[in-house]
Amino acid sequence: DRSLIATLEGHTATVLSVDLDGRVYASGSYDKTARLWGRDGAIAHTLPHPDWVKAVHLCDDQLVTGCRDVRVRTFNVATGQKTRELSGHGHYVCAVSLRGALLVSGAYNGEVKVWALTGDATAECVATLEHLGGWVRGVAVTGGGVASMSVGGSGRVVVWRPERSGGGTPHEADPEAWRGGGSK
Repeated sequence: DRSLIATLEGHTATVLSVDLDGRVYASGSYDKTARLWGRDGAIAHTLPHPDWVKAVHLCDDQLVTGCRDVRVRTFNVATGQKTRELSGHGHYVCAVSLRGALLVSGAYNGEVKVWALTGDATAECVATLEHLGGWVRGVAVTGGGVASMSVGGSGRVVVWRPERSGGGTPHEADPEAWRGGGSK
């Protein structure tokens, strides 16, 4: 049985990205905001950004955004408070994904960054990966030893895994396994 759950109205320009986690909905827009919505369709938080919000991703109690101002931000879903602002991309951020303490972001210039969330308000870039084939349109962090995927305009999907130091299989969401780079 299909039924319309909600129509979310409030953005004043084109919506560029969406995500949901069963508890809340998230959206990012040309109107320079990310929005968190309750299941009833009411706006829970409007999160101003300095430029277009190209990517949103919900994970547990965090919202991650990628912005045209070349920064990645994290927010507390319950309060709407910004918890991190990450710099380091050379072009606007158009894809983000989070799993545990591992955040991956992709940019228009083909750069993929792997970040370790090191505390409540801190993070460190532990690897920069060159995506093959133009701007990064999507990233994912997944299990089974594969830790990062990116897609672009070349018709390819690029998959990385962390370096294996000392043998064994690195935990896929362990940022320390990525320190110093990655391998395809």
